[in-house]
Amino acid sequence: MLNNLKTIAQLISKEIDQINFNIFEIHNTLLSDVLNQIKLLSLSGKRIRAALLIMSYLAFFEDKDLNNIKDTAPEVIEFAILVELMHTYLLILDDVMDNGTDRRGIKTMHEFAKENIKNKYKNIRLSEDNLNHICNSIAISFGACLNHIANYFLFSNIKKDCVDKSIIDAYIFLNKILAETGYGQSLDMLFQIELSANQDDILKVCELKTAKYTFWMPIKIGLILAGIEENKISDSFFWYSYYAGIAFQIKDDLISIYGDKTKLGKSNSSDIKEGKRTLLLIKAIELASKEELKIILETVGNKNADLDSIENVKEIIEKTGAKKYSEDMCINFVAKAQEELNKIKHYFRNKESLDFFDGILDFIVNRDS
Repeated sequence: MLNNLKTIAQLISKEIDQINFNIFEIHNTLLSDVLNQIKLLSLSGKRIRAALLIMSYLAFFEDKDLNNIKDTAPEVIEFAILVELMHTYLLILDDVMDNGTDRRGIKTMHEFAKENIKNKYKNIRLSEDNLNHICNSIAISFGACLNHIANYFLFSNIKKDCVDKSIIDAYIFLNKILAETGYGQSLDMLFQIELSANQDDILKVCELKTAKYTFWMPIKIGLILAGIEENKISDSFFWYSYYAGIAFQIKDDLISIYGDKTKLGKSNSSDIKEGKRTLLLIKAIELASKEELKIILETVGNKNADLDSIENVKEIIEKTGAKKYSEDMCINFVAKAQEELNKIKHYFRNKESLDFFDGILDFIVNRDS
């Protein structure tokens, strides 16, 4: 599975590298540098969404594989690129909302803009609030540019005189899920101040932002492009996506707090400082003593929280059993995803694809970044 993921990552990054992001004239060198930084950000990433899309398409073909898919199904590669560029666009917005400083080992767009503005306009006095507003606005605006660049790329490469219905259906489905993802992100932000958020609320966010967006969207697009209309296949793949996606997010939250920040490419204390509501946190709040709860509430969401306070929260999450509860739920949901995959294994015509969907479940449980 990891070999296929690596192959797809290399393929997609190579294709993105060949895309001309300068589809409009830029007269300002600072903004040109921001666009170049966005392209640099676009060239990295695990490419899980692209891989799920490509492998779900290949699942039902005996005569197609990763070696010939660019020639036999170029529209699949183009949609995989679109999905990955859209993801980078959403990451730029997410970093602004979370006030993140690092992403994939490089500076986030608003931080990159801030550094460059400080260097270029040394003689202009700006308040920190005004500087942040300008840099956040630049990041959001260029994130929107990337969104449109992605769509420009897709439709520039599709033959206008013979657009297949599956391409339109896939594009409609993509945008429906992206709209739901925006709603999920809004819920996620709201729950940072909604102390009554419970497990069902958190799982709904996981469903919208990860199960549907990271798993179901690319898998369904692959099925649409492959012309698969069998309801049983689609239904089982949906529930596979649901369980695998939520397990993936739970694992992601575990890694974000307990993972190695050098492997993460970002701080492992940011979720606590941002006040992000996760299964880990709400379970710890539910099980904590009064004294422990006081420490959690004083630290979580505090942008100025020191490392000792953050470490105390991590210890409380472990001590209350919230960490183990989350780990167990992750494993349980992976098992349920496996059950759904088992229901449709006999439909697969491509062993490489089946092995990939099996392997992704092991990857979720064992990954450390």
